[in-house]
Amino acid sequence: MKKKLVLLVVIFALIIPQSIFAGSSDEKIKTKIRYDKAGQKIGESKISTKKNKDGEEITIEEKFDNNGHKVGQKISKEREPISLSQTQDVSLKASLNAEPGWWSANTTGVWDDTSIFGTYEVDVSSYSKSYADSSKSEYAPIDLIYVKTQLLIKGTLSTTDSDSNTDASFAIVTFSSETVQDTVWTSLPDFVATSNHKFEHEGYTNWYPTTEDS
Repeated sequence: MKKKLVLLVVIFALIIPQSIFAGSSDEKIKTKIRYDKAGQKIGESKISTKKNKDGEEITIEEKFDNNGHKVGQKISKEREPISLSQTQDVSLKASLNAEPGWWSANTTGVWDDTSIFGTYEVDVSSYSKSYADSSKSEYAPIDLIYVKTQLLIKGTLSTTDSDSNTDASFAIVTFSSETVQDTVWTSLPDFVATSNHKFEHEGYTNWYPTTEDS
């Protein structure tokens, strides 16, 4: 009797945690190994993708070093545009240059070794893009598309830039920070690259997401 009881407890312990801690059915989680430019492993990333209550598809990449310590986080968003009204005038739809299909926002920052003397800078890129549909095989112009990005190093504003376009499919910002001196005795300082995006198109709900990388 005792052996049967122990066996049931073991089976219960193996099954219950899976049902309690399993992610939601719409959440996708994967991991990837990160390497530096020399091909050396510098850590791993845990990437999770899910939709929030507003229908936005959010991708969160948590970065860890080789010792398992979290060193940064990257957030990107995608959303299918929402019509303001299902009963809007058909003539309004017909007057649109193109109906938006899928909007995507992203920010990426990475330390770059710029010289052999231990000088580094942060390379930043961000974008707002409007696609014809979720396959992202072609772009679709909208009334206004915009992105503004700022970079903070050790909590101090380093660089900011923006791009704004009308009747266009994308806005893109790329820049590099001022150089930072690094030695074998110090580590590179923390940075945070944050972007504000705008997606505006007549007849559709405007979208103003924020993305970041650190």
